[in-house]
Amino acid sequence: MDSSEQKQQRVTAGKALKDLRISTLGYSSQKAFAEAIGASVRQVAAAEIGEHIGRPTKMRIEDGMGWPRGAWDHLVSTGEHPPVTRRAIRQDAPQVRIVSDGTLRGTMVMVDGKRLDNVTRVEWSLDVNEGRAIAKLTITDAQVDLIGEEVTRGEVHQAGQAQGWGRPHQAR
Repeated sequence: MDSSEQKQQRVTAGKALKDLRISTLGYSSQKAFAEAIGASVRQVAAAEIGEHIGRPTKMRIEDGMGWPRGAWDHLVSTGEHPPVTRRAIRQDAPQVRIVSDGTLRGTMVMVDGKRLDNVTRVEWSLDVNEGRAIAKLTITDAQVDLIGEEVTRGEVHQAGQAQGWGRPHQAR
């Protein structure tokens, strides 16, 4: 039988998992995170509310966070977790590949296996701490669809009222 202290430790660990899922990995929903790590939504929800979870679920969470084995149990018992060392793979994210000889002419950008021909600038870097590449692309002649309403710097942007491609405008 669980002591109230053990239950509270699992609840605290669950809150930490939820915070990391959202703030570090960028998964706003349990469903998206569960799909990315190969777990069920029920398993992720159970971990986040402090219920007992089985070893397979612990391992999926550890793998999704890039943690070593035993990290989940350590988090529960001490409240401490290792840094998240890799991002879970998002199923819905486009797969981007850049092949380059170091020049713009010799650089090819592929998204989901298709070459982008309208790239005019590429900046990339390697983050050795997180073990991932970061790229910024400048694309000419991109189609921009404004959907809904957004307030930015005091200006209102509404679909169908744009007075120029991508330029801010005042709502009428």
